[in-house]
Amino acid sequence: MKKLYGLDKISLVGIFLIYFFLEIITLFLGDKNISGAPMAAMKFKILIFALEAVISIAILYGISYFLLKNTKADMKAVFVNTVVGLVVTSILSSLAFILITKDASIWQKSIIGIIGAGSMIWLNWKNLKIDQSNKIKITIWNVIWFVISIV
Repeated sequence: MKKLYGLDKISLVGIFLIYFFLEIITLFLGDKNISGAPMAAMKFKILIFALEAVISIAILYGISYFLLKNTKADMKAVFVNTVVGLVVTSILSSLAFILITKDASIWQKSIIGIIGAGSMIWLNWKNLKIDQSNKIKITIWNVIWFVISIV
């Protein structure tokens, strides 16, 4: 993980693109009605899925940035931790949608969310060099994000 925090901006964009494409794949796998849709509807769904992926990371990272704005936190580490947590969630969701033929239940979403949000929280606690009160703020924000994402 220490090597990920030393990446340049182009590599950070690459990490974001990995998350972006995994999230779109996850949303396609989760949509059971896409096989009968016309091409225009599929293109529109791709646009909606892309917007959802960008907006979700923008909100999650943006609020983390505003919470840590007045500290000496390495924002590159916050970005990497956020993307790694979301990638773990996307991979687990993709596997669940491949293995499950029906829609995912609240229990399956909860377990996947706990693992993804838990990895993000653990990385923030372990690798951010900030005081404990700011770590608690970020942890509470991640828990709020987890609860919102289940619904």
